[in-house]
Amino acid sequence: MTSLLISTGQPTDAPETLTHGQNSKAVIKSPCIRVCAVDGRHGLCMGCGRSLKEIASWSRISADEREAIMQALPARMTLFQPTT
Repeated sequence: MTSLLISTGQPTDAPETLTHGQNSKAVIKSPCIRVCAVDGRHGLCMGCGRSLKEIASWSRISADEREAIMQALPARMTLFQPTT
């Protein structure tokens, strides 16, 4: 399997939340666990399951679009589980 390491960090149990602007009260829920490695075969982050396009546009897409992506992530993450 080919992967591209983008950045590393400590995984967490809770999804990361992003705030928009210094004084903004808007909190954007994110599935990021700071384990950013893109699988070359599937084009998805092996930490959160999002595509690079989804990661890059996360703060600009609607809450409904983010929720639809979040619902798809558990199925995507099964792509990285070893097959027996």
